[in-house]
Amino acid sequence: MTTRVLLIEDDEDDEDDYLLTLDCIEMIADAEYSVEWVSNGVEAVDGSIDFSKFDVVLCDYRVGSVTGDQIVMAAIAHGVETPFILLMGISDRDVDHAAMRAGAVDHLVKDGISPAVLEKAIRYAVNAAKAAKAHRKQSEILKSALAASDVGLAAIESDGDVPIWNQHMTDMLLVQADDLAGIKAEIVALADTDGL
Repeated sequence: MTTRVLLIEDDEDDEDDYLLTLDCIEMIADAEYSVEWVSNGVEAVDGSIDFSKFDVVLCDYRVGSVTGDQIVMAAIAHGVETPFILLMGISDRDVDHAAMRAGAVDHLVKDGISPAVLEKAIRYAVNAAKAAKAHRKQSEILKSALAASDVGLAAIESDGDVPIWNQHMTDMLLVQADDLAGIKAEIVALADTDGL
């Protein structure tokens, strides 16, 4: 199966970086990749790119006047679920943390990229995105099942957190609907009372 890769690299100074990254991708054994190149960071931020066409995005940390973390944040704000891997010129802990806070799944230092490192990063990012999508789908099914039930239902985790409950459960409690902490406390108290 072909992995669709979008590579976002600045065309002014980084065409060599684009070619090096492309060569690295082409040297990956036992995998097939289709690569598209975008050189305009502003297009990556303003929603002009259809990221859903790709399985993974490799994004330089600097694309003209735009940073990679700005691109990732804008994409996520537009509902993009495609994973991003940022490519950086140097290892910088602050930039690494900014990339993670923005929503990038990984970052690689360009000098340290080999076909094996890049293949692993891409594979992990794609698999993590698939797992997250499956989890979201299961959550939607669970929420639909809870909403369709005509009895009060809630899930209580082993640490006592209550991540989900249905409207019937809220209606049973003597707590304001917008008091989430109160609702959770009442559900836990109800479960303790019933010996659950």
